[in-house]
Parts: sequence; C-alpha cells; structure tokens
Amino acid sequence: MVTALIPALLGQSTAGLIAGPYLQLATSPGTMVIQLIQQGDLKYSVTSKGHTVRALPSISLETPGLYVRKWAVSGLKPGQSWTYTLGTKTYKAHGLPLGKVRTAVFGDSGRGLPGQKLVGKQLEKYDPDLIVHVGDIVYPRGRESEYLKFHFPVYGAMLSKTPSVAAAGNHDTAYRDLKAYPDGLAYYKLWHLPQTKLSWAKGPGNFGFGYGDAYWVILDSNTYINWKAAAPQAWLKNELAKGAKYKWRFVAFHHPPFHSSDKKKDEVYMKVVAPIFEQARVAAVFNGHVHNYQRTKPINGVTYFVTGAGGAELYDQKIARDKKLWKPFTVAYIPGYSFTSLEYDRTSAKVHQIDSKGKVIDTVNLQP
Repeated sequence: MVTALIPALLGQSTAGLIAGPYLQLATSPGTMVIQLIQQGDLKYSVTSKGHTVRALPSISLETPGLYVRKWAVSGLKPGQSWTYTLGTKTYKAHGLPLGKVRTAVFGDSGRGLPGQKLVGKQLEKYDPDLIVHVGDIVYPRGRESEYLKFHFPVYGAMLSKTPSVAAAGNHDTAYRDLKAYPDGLAYYKLWHLPQTKLSWAKGPGNFGFGYGDAYWVILDSNTYINWKAAAPQAWLKNELAKGAKYKWRFVAFHHPPFHSSDKKKDEVYMKVVAPIFEQARVAAVFNGHVHNYQRTKPINGVTYFVTGAGGAELYDQKIARDKKLWKPFTVAYIPGYSFTSLEYDRTSAKVHQIDSKGKVIDTVNLQP
C-alpha cells in the first residue's frame, strides 16, 4: 500500500514532501507549472526571482493524506534558465526553448527493473530540455503507489529542472475500475494536462503544443477511443494544422502502427490515421508499447520510431538480430535498453538512439 511507503519517502529534506518538485508545461505563453506531491496540508511557499508565481488549485489523491500542489510561474523568457525556491531549497530549471531543443523520448519504463535505472542514468547525463514519454509510465496498473515506487525515485532530479509530457499507455489508463484500484488512473491527476473537453475521448489525453521550432501532438491511442471515427480524425487534422507555421511536426502516442515484432503484431490499429500524418507533413511519429527500439524508412514521408526500451522487460530480441524477419519498412531494430534523443531547430532535426551504456546505436536526419 502507498501508506507503507510514506515513512521512507518523508526522508526528503523538505518536511512532508513525498515527490517532486517536477515541471510541467502550461498552456499560457512564458509560463511553466511546478508540481509536487505532499503529505498533509502544510503550506509551502514557492518563489522565483524576477517572475510571477501563482498558486493553482491543489488535487486530493486517493491515497489518504496525499495532495498534488501546483504553482504557475510566468514571465519566463526563451533561452534563459531560471531558478525557483521551494521552502529553503533552490532549483535551477531549463529555460523555454530558443534555438536548438534537446528532447528525450522513451516509453515503457516504470517496472522497477535494473534496465530502467540504467536508462535513467543516461537520461540524466543527456540533460534534455524536454522529456516526451510515449506511455506505460508505470506498471502494472497506472496507480499512485506505482508512481511513488517506479517513477519519481528514478527520474526525480531530472524532473525538477526539465518539463515532461506523456501519452497515455494501456497500463496507464486502461484499468478504469476504481473499485478494484482506488488509486488508479493516476495519469489524470499527476500530469498537468490541458482540460479540453472532447466528447469522443475518455479524458484529457489528446493535446498539442509548440516547443521551439516544432509542434507536438500527443494522442491517447487506447482502444476506448475509436480513431476510425470522423470526430477524432477531424480533431487530429485540425490540431496538426496548428503546426503549419512551425518547421517541424512531431506526433507521440503509445501503440505503434508499424513494427516488426511478433509481440503486439495484431495491435497496429493506429495505421488508420497514418494518411492524416502524411497530409500534415509530420516528420516523425514516436511510439512505445513494443519493448524494443525500431525505426522505419520514411513511409510516405513519415518516419516511425518504436522507443519502448525504457526499462520494462524487452520483447523479441532475437528478431533484432535477424534482418530476414524484419518487415520491408524496417531499417533499424536494435536490441537492449535505450532512449531516443531528438535535437531540432529551424534548420535540422537529428535523432540518435542512445543505449543504457551511453553509446549511440542509431542516427538519422529527418526531413520536414
């Protein structure tokens, strides 16, 4: 139970701080959101020199005595790092994007296996400006208790300075029986999600945002959404159209439409929206669900990445070593744990895949 974890978690230097602080994107320009998980109703103060700090409504978690506290920090300027103080501790954060953006993309991580910690160490060395998680953030059922065991302890230091966004995986939001798992569906409480009301969606897991010279669209690809239907497709077309003024358009969601694994080979239903990506000139689509790394050749201009080697048990490693088993569209399938580095600006976008020892195992330049 979560309550059994609290005494150990309270060993942090700030009294009552269970997890965090961690940074989230805001919908307002020049703004970032600071979040933390606290025990009890202690009144923390957050300040940031030269910026306006405004407290946002807190969220009560299902775990007794735990709350999510939030503050919006506005007045941030692109390209300038900034600091904020929580209690007596000061944190340095990455600035809003100006020029090249260093992005870390990965998924299928929070299982508590050794591979997760190895990838986590390499992520911290990489020190990205933005983290994009492609789903299955924690296992097995996306619960508050699992975040406190398998997410914040591994990435906490990085999350205090680097904003992160996440797509919903099946382990994050498919277990919707709150009678069986009262602290489930933690994705909707622990991530600062745009509260757009979409009648065809089960929650606020579909959104877009501009970051530097790219427009990102995050999708919920779980089967409770019918992506064959007209309404979600119309929304997707409209959201991608917002990216027309940006140099790059990237999409991230959990279930890959193209891959060469045996595992999950029948779960490629997101192929139905591939023509929309092509029409919108999306440069790259990033997925998880399949626990390995794969890259396609450009399919009608779009390159698809499976970056599901973030820490859970690995899938189909023998296939990676036998090209005869690859689908014709696959050009890279590399075994082991790894994450994706995407670096882009107005002139170029380059992807490196970095393994759990820090070695670059694949590189490709994207085309807009």
